[in-house]
Amino acid sequence: MPESEIYCKMDIEGAEFSVLRKMIKDESIKKIKKIWIEWHDVDLQTENSETRSQLKEELMKYTEVIDWK
Repeated sequence: MPESEIYCKMDIEGAEFSVLRKMIKDESIKKIKKIWIEWHDVDLQTENSETRSQLKEELMKYTEVIDWK
């Protein structure tokens, strides 16, 4: 039986950075076919456009990433 295709829409008010980094680390991101992400780096002291860009680049090794607003 083929695996299901998983699509994800993420709007978690800044928690996307830690969640996505964990998904990369534990390789669960490989299960996601396409992900829409609403980024909240402007709301966080520890994140910025550069860390967002780096994370997005890493994610694109595993799945299609679409910026969602």
